[in-house]
Amino acid sequence: APGGPGLPESLSRLDEARRQFPAHQPGHYHERSGRQAVGRPDQARGAYQAVIMSGRGDTYSQEAEKRLKGITAKEHLKKAGRMFQENLYEESLLEIEAALSLIPDYAAAHFAAGMAYVRLKRLKEAVDAFKKTVEIIPAHTDALWQIVTLYEVQASYEDAISNLRKIIALNPLSARSAEAEKRIQDNERKIEARRLFDQSAVLIR
Repeated sequence: APGGPGLPESLSRLDEARRQFPAHQPGHYHERSGRQAVGRPDQARGAYQAVIMSGRGDTYSQEAEKRLKGITAKEHLKKAGRMFQENLYEESLLEIEAALSLIPDYAAAHFAAGMAYVRLKRLKEAVDAFKKTVEIIPAHTDALWQIVTLYEVQASYEDAISNLRKIIALNPLSARSAEAEKRIQDNERKIEARRLFDQSAVLIR
């Protein structure tokens, strides 16, 4: 199993096999799996690249390319997180975009983009990013809550209610569902208040 007590010895044997058979793809492929399992992404990257360079589109090289993209995308997202913490939101978005160019359906990156857009007050783009997150992971309640809040800020109470009902449907007995029920009631009151205001405005005219 990855990370088990025999892993260091296995890696040592794979190192030796790679030295003896440098073009042997399975050896490179399994070595990079081991490197990644024990937290050595740089060495895992080298093993992935060796598989890709020596392959001709076979299963090993295709899988290695996929995993290499995954490592690189995570590195971009990690860097984006550091920039976000430093209030460098535009720069953070550039790193997020780099991650998404490698893995378009990277839910964590879409969510991170939404948070950056919120800080930049680019609310429409924030909603779109959170919606994409939910499209990839329908049960992503954090993204749904962000969508609700953004709709409420923009007085789109009907849309907020629609997403609150999605939260309730995911787990009707949860504390979040109870909070969602209260938010629905609050939004319904705001809708009614707006309706009465509009009626009064018509009568005044």
